[in-house]
Amino acid sequence: MARTPMTSSRGAAVVVAMLLAALAATIAATLLWQQQRWIGEHAHRRDQVQAQALAMAGVQWARQIVFENAPAGQIVHLGQPWALKL
Repeated sequence: MARTPMTSSRGAAVVVAMLLAALAATIAATLLWQQQRWIGEHAHRRDQVQAQALAMAGVQWARQIVFENAPAGQIVHLGQPWALKL
């Protein structure tokens, strides 16, 4: 069977179409992966900032309680409200 030019060009067109589809799928997968990575990093940073803010608030609250008790001559100990678990 001799190949005609029309058959060869159809085969080449199919191969090119498959390569383009594979390229498009690869690009889409890469974009989705990068987006997921960015979302994960953003969530991690948000949680980190929130934890830091909570820690600083706890320290500030404890300082305030200690300073409020200090002028009255009270002894600061771990049985006071500022030292109890929340």
